[in-house]
Amino acid sequence: MEQRKEFVVAAMRGEHSFTELCRRYGISRKNGYKWVNRYRIELTFPDGKMSFGDRSRRPHNSPTAIAAEVEAPIVELRKQRPHWGPKKLRVVLAKQNPDIALPSESTFAAVLKRNGLVRPRRKRTKSTPYTASLGHAQQPNAVWAIDYKTRAPTVDSPSRISVR
Repeated sequence: MEQRKEFVVAAMRGEHSFTELCRRYGISRKNGYKWVNRYRIELTFPDGKMSFGDRSRRPHNSPTAIAAEVEAPIVELRKQRPHWGPKKLRVVLAKQNPDIALPSESTFAAVLKRNGLVRPRRKRTKSTPYTASLGHAQQPNAVWAIDYKTRAPTVDSPSRISVR
């Protein structure tokens, strides 16, 4: 931060070219202009102390964020009905509050997850593959194998069962 301050002071003095100053301090010209412009803005509006530290890159607003007055009924209804999913919650809330613009179902799901109202699904255990080698026939009909797909109707069994 001290180097940034020194750079700005040297740039304001104008003893060396801007490109030369940037080269000496090991920064790009773009960053150099950024620091000088920030310093000039702070001089124009002296509402506080000039900070040469890094600034947050977080946006000042989030246009897709939902309002608290929309999120609260979602959470409240889910607490009343813990087994309802986002789709059903959205339909019920739309009937209860027709004047509120409700977000999408995926946003409902995100709100439920953010408030800890969703249990994650159990992860399925993976079975180990069959590692034994296939049997080799020593004589005819010693090894049999069958692939079962589905129950297909045959001539003997009716394809439709009727109950009387």
